Amino acid sequence: MNKIGLLAGIGLTIISASAFAEDYPDTTLRFAHSVAKTSTSSAADAWVADEVEKRSNGKVKFQMFWAGAAGAPSEIFDLLSNGAVDAAAITPSWYAANLPLFSSLSSIPFSFPNMKSALKVAETLNMESEALQKEAENANMHVMRFAALNNYHAQCTSPLRTLADFKGKKIRSQGDYFPIIFDAVGAIPVTVLPGEFYESLQRGVVDCIVLPWDFLASNRLYEVAKFASDIDFGPIVGHASVMNLDKWNSLEPSVQKLIMDVQKEAEPIDVEAPTASAEESLELILSNGVELVHFEDQAALEAAVPDLLEAWVSKMAEKGQGDAARAMVDRWKEVR
Repeated sequence: MNKIGLLAGIGLTIISASAFAEDYPDTTLRFAHSVAKTSTSSAADAWVADEVEKRSNGKVKFQMFWAGAAGAPSEIFDLLSNGAVDAAAITPSWYAANLPLFSSLSSIPFSFPNMKSALKVAETLNMESEALQKEAENANMHVMRFAALNNYHAQCTSPLRTLADFKGKKIRSQGDYFPIIFDAVGAIPVTVLPGEFYESLQRGVVDCIVLPWDFLASNRLYEVAKFASDIDFGPIVGHASVMNLDKWNSLEPSVQKLIMDVQKEAEPIDVEAPTASAEESLELILSNGVELVHFEDQAALEAAVPDLLEAWVSKMAEKGQGDAARAMVDRWKEVR
């Protein structure tokens, strides 16, 4: 069994007999997920579903719809908000028009030193920020747990070792903030859709793809890009596991407590599973003839880039939400 399989048991507590004795009402909750059950980012959600069913003696179940089986990623927010599904894994930055404050957690590089920090910031802001709570209420969702993605690195067709190596490099970009980074160092941001990573490198549309090691490996980019760079753009919040607020409010308090207790116990998996996956994925990449190039100018890179959290505050001010964003970022910088 590999490391990921072993991590299903990490962070579990001993379950007393009384935990199974609760007389729960029969409850089935339809959960929409955009990625496969085998994905690292699904590990905690899969464990939660199994554990809730076990502890309730089969009375409370998450009916999991993996890999877009309930709807395309672009549809999942509306399905959740409208109650067509009861719960979902929501990547906030995919729905920035609906979740402008939440979207900051999953879109801004250099915002967290590590995954634990990303989850701590997200959980703290979710508990303390009235503006964030109001946004969740308006979206008709209750946040159960956050999950993080691994730190972003690069895989390229030529070495990325220093700031000078950025000059003229075409790099796959995403969102509003990676282009700011690439513009600052003389690189050329290029939009490439997820299904086109491999071909874009193969055809020279881009010279580098920036993603976590596990995503770089799963896309088999080691076949067409033979230089991995340990450049570090930091992690982000990958998704929030949320429930339709109306559905949440309709649940018996005992069911709510069971779900949230298990969600809390799943938090270590959200760090340990991606960490193990990153290690295995980098091993796979290097075993396929890829050279790992140390990026020598990490501090200089971060110094060359504007404060991206402040850039987000400015953007939100233009939309009339500057005060809420300012309060969030001030607390963010204290907590991380």
